Amino acid sequence: MVDLSIQPNSEIVLRDPRNDLPLAILTVSSIYHPDKALEAELVFGGNDKNHPSVNYLYSTAGDVYVGGNIKAISSPQHYDFVENRCK
Repeated sequence: MVDLSIQPNSEIVLRDPRNDLPLAILTVSSIYHPDKALEAELVFGGNDKNHPSVNYLYSTAGDVYVGGNIKAISSPQHYDFVENRCK
């Protein structure tokens, strides 16, 4: 696990992974280790790792969750289906 030295009241810039543009600022108010089995049951209705979202929860989502207030900077840029998107 990587130690990012995130502390409560830290401000973190949330960036679009496609182009690295800043989207929002998260002011950290909580840092915790989730109960992933409970989360899978409550959110996905089961804990079967063959379910794609449960698999993602265990294999990709990190072991530490960070929560807090978010202040928007800009909306993500979309290049597909532009005519169908609300502005």
